[in-house]
Amino acid sequence: MLVRDSLTALAVVALLSACGGGGGGGSSSPAPASSSASSSSSSVATSSSSSSSSSSAASSSSSSTATVISSLGADGWATVGTNNLSATGTSGGNGADVAHTYTVTNRNELLAALYTGLTMNADGSIATGTLDTSKKIIYVSGTISLNTNSASTPAENTESTYICPIGTVFSYSASAGTVSKTVAVAYTFTDYKNQYDPNGTWGTAAIDKGGDPMEVARACAMNKQKAVVKIKIPSNTSLIGVGSTAKFVRGNLSLAAGSDNIVIRNIAFEDSFDYFPQWDPTDSGGRWNSQYDTISVEGATHVWIDHCEFSDGTNHDKLYPPVFAAPYNIKEMKVQHHDGAVDVGNQSNYVTLSSNYVHDHDKTHLIGGSDSPSATNGPSFLKSRCTTTI
Repeated sequence: MLVRDSLTALAVVALLSACGGGGGGGSSSPAPASSSASSSSSSVATSSSSSSSSSSAASSSSSSTATVISSLGADGWATVGTNNLSATGTSGGNGADVAHTYTVTNRNELLAALYTGLTMNADGSIATGTLDTSKKIIYVSGTISLNTNSASTPAENTESTYICPIGTVFSYSASAGTVSKTVAVAYTFTDYKNQYDPNGTWGTAAIDKGGDPMEVARACAMNKQKAVVKIKIPSNTSLIGVGSTAKFVRGNLSLAAGSDNIVIRNIAFEDSFDYFPQWDPTDSGGRWNSQYDTISVEGATHVWIDHCEFSDGTNHDKLYPPVFAAPYNIKEMKVQHHDGAVDVGNQSNYVTLSSNYVHDHDKTHLIGGSDSPSATNGPSFLKSRCTTTI
């Protein structure tokens, strides 16, 4: 996180991107944290001299952290507009009662803090549960992998966890509605790249998950991984890192449309790894594309992401070089297993990203965007009100 002394020399440049805009297994229980969680602290400065100040006094105990790192203090667009609590701006879970103040140390505890009525499947995907929109403060302690199963001591899932057996029925949404396909072949990366080698029989034709059996197998596996590693964050939530070691790895936080008033502070995000990237021969002459940002703001409103760190850790995409022969072997055609750091789109509004550190990662932010703008997915869809201070 930005409490590290080596980062105090980073220049903090205010980029006011005012983009316009209109308006069944069991689970562990997270431990309650201090009752003082709703106490306020001074706002975080956005000058270079104080870029690492938000958590410099935090200790390893949740109660001490609660009094130092607050849900309050946002600036920029996150201070504008009326949130779902009929208050102005972004306060996350500030004011949460003791029953909704947690310290979490693994994925199971995190989900138990985010959901009511939660049950999980063996691989860690959610079987039943409702996102809890009550005001809540969740203190993140240590490193938490978001790619784990639902065992009482969660274990890391692997690529083989998600590969769909032949005969699996895979359903997905298409323009014509829900489409179901049956997996007819077993996915392996070697078979996938051989099937779609642009120098081979397939050539540069578009790849359709509703058609070719190998793409159906990849898409089915991708969908299973997404059900585990993509964590939805509900309204009125604060995620606050404890001390200088709080970290989420191998997963994606999704702040979707309908979610409002979310604060994320003092947490590192690392290696949101997609086991099943897709080769797209129609993208810029051919590119591998992956699914997961570390944080995706996908239509949420009133969001403050502050003093966080984003990277691929040591698992850089450059470790996965191009796999096809010339002319499809330029460096941009490496096998990409990571997407953005923090993307803000889908009409997200009132968002501030402040004093964050992005490194060892190919992409940083997408602020609004679409590959195919149209009447229903055009300029108003792409606009977001977002203030970025880096």
